[in-house]
Amino acid sequence: MKQKDWFVNGTPVLRGKWKSKPKIKLAYNTIIKYIKKTILNSKNFLLRPNYYIGQWNAANKLGYIKKYFRVEHTPHPINKKTLKLFFSNNDKLLKKNISYRFRNYDQFNTVSLANNLELQNQNIHISSIDGVYIYPVNRHKKYVEKKLNLCISNENIKFLCIQSLDSAKKKDEKAIKVWLKSIIFKKTF
Repeated sequence: MKQKDWFVNGTPVLRGKWKSKPKIKLAYNTIIKYIKKTILNSKNFLLRPNYYIGQWNAANKLGYIKKYFRVEHTPHPINKKTLKLFFSNNDKLLKKNISYRFRNYDQFNTVSLANNLELQNQNIHISSIDGVYIYPVNRHKKYVEKKLNLCISNENIKFLCIQSLDSAKKKDEKAIKVWLKSIIFKKTF
């Protein structure tokens, strides 16, 4: 890793891509919420928080209505000054976002907010995602094998996120741990 993988001339390198507004997911959630609260009278029903909806919520707060800059499960550099300036002018938005005891569907993703602020400020340092995300729970038979082969065969992979390994099939958990140990051993000795 090099500094230019994180910051170029003091501005963060943004890893992601532009995506269309998640219309179908938003519409589906609106219908589910209506059915649960109105028809089934579930007063305490809450929509499940969603990583991409949180990103959409952030972009939408900044005026995006048709698209948003979507990021994946990789590390994200942030210019703290950009966020500080924004929240100094929008303190009610910050207070509302941090008021929830647990993650909430209505919250916005702070990283996404920071990225979209950078884009509005003409940050042109955009990179490919350069990462692999492995979620080995309830996947098809060859999922873990394919993901590990992708990591092995692609020299441009800089980041790896493995989520919920403790809930994976024992065979998949073992394969991932053996592979990780081989990398650690190779890199340190």
